[in-house]
Amino acid sequence: MNRSSLVPAADRWCLGLSLGAGTWSVALRDRQFDRVGLLGLRSPEGPQLALPWDWESPSTPLPKALFGAGLAYRPPGTTTAQPVVQWDGGRRSAPLPVLIETLGRSLARLRDPHLPWVTATGKPVPPVVLRSLSEVVVAYPVPSCEAWRSNLREAVLAAGLVARASQVSSVAEGLAAAIAWDGPRNWGCCGLLDQQGEILQLTLIDRDFGRQVAALHGLAAHNPVSPLDAIDPLDALNGAFNHLCSQSGIAPQKIERLLVRGAIAASSDLAQDHAPAAPDPISGLAQYLRQKCPNAIMTWEPPPPAPIALGRVAIGATHIPEQPPWDSAQPYDHYFLFAALLRHLGPEPQSLEQLLDRLEQDGIHARACRRSIQQLLEGTIPAGLLPDPTFAPGSATDPVYQALAAGAPFLRLTTGWYALEATAGTHWRRYLGRVWGRSFARDLEPTFDRT
Repeated sequence: MNRSSLVPAADRWCLGLSLGAGTWSVALRDRQFDRVGLLGLRSPEGPQLALPWDWESPSTPLPKALFGAGLAYRPPGTTTAQPVVQWDGGRRSAPLPVLIETLGRSLARLRDPHLPWVTATGKPVPPVVLRSLSEVVVAYPVPSCEAWRSNLREAVLAAGLVARASQVSSVAEGLAAAIAWDGPRNWGCCGLLDQQGEILQLTLIDRDFGRQVAALHGLAAHNPVSPLDAIDPLDALNGAFNHLCSQSGIAPQKIERLLVRGAIAASSDLAQDHAPAAPDPISGLAQYLRQKCPNAIMTWEPPPPAPIALGRVAIGATHIPEQPPWDSAQPYDHYFLFAALLRHLGPEPQSLEQLLDRLEQDGIHARACRRSIQQLLEGTIPAGLLPDPTFAPGSATDPVYQALAAGAPFLRLTTGWYALEATAGTHWRRYLGRVWGRSFARDLEPTFDRT
């Protein structure tokens, strides 16, 4: 039986999407014949593999972290959508819903039959292929909150690339890049240190004996100062590495292959490893990694052109749907669970077990998420449900957000049972109803994170 007979025609085409600073790249995978390649627009200079978010201002760099600033919200009776995000030191601003719509219009060009979409080698892509996608896998940066994945799903659905929210999934950028580099079917343990822009992402993968573990961590800065410019950058990196090893149970000595990629790899003390001479972002990095991972074969990859850097992540993303489940994958995101608790918890007190039973009766595998549910009931508000003041400082004065921030909707009684706080519960129900009522997803569905 050949491979093509194993994949239904309706599931043949999968698109991987990777975002940069004001640009995006995509890769298309033919699941029937296990082929994948980057897509671009034909131009006299060759395929244009990095496309702008905003075709009216294609040279404008926009930090992709803006998409995690909150959820798109349009208050009734007003003309300004929320949250209003700022960048470029506060010199530029725009409503986040407008940025999502702009990106959606840009992505919609993939469905335009009059545009000459080609592979990286210049082979034309039939328009019917890009109108027959079965899944879009979006790569997200680490760290980022669930608002980022939710907003990118909105942009993909607004573009009409697929019809249903369940056809949009996500994967961490570091994992996608590691899969693209190490191969989708390799065995053993590998690691990735990847610095693109102001985020250093660390990823460990262990694929042995039917076990797939992916551990992810990110060091990020919300200002022009890179996290690598800290007083003791090696200490910060070592702390992040130790966190990953503890989280995954992977000993550094087990790592067999290590890729150092992007700006962090452009170091003068790595010239012997075929990296170009450049100022060393972390002095002694090579020596540290050799001591930390003594059994790893190290590969140094200096910053490639932006389309290539984005393209590798997009290619890796297309392989994720065929990967066995990762041990760290969760069935539901916190937004979905938060909304489910708002729906099932009322003023009458309930024990945790009673509440879990009600969620299970609604088809939610609540006991698999017991810890997350308890955290939400104890007052944790998932990041991104309220605007991030770093990117949307002016939204803090909006009366709707002020009412939401005044208190959590769930009460823990002295008996240990839980109930809905009437005022806060009403505010949260009304707010999320308006957010998801205007969503392209329509029905509230969990954002499908394959990591």
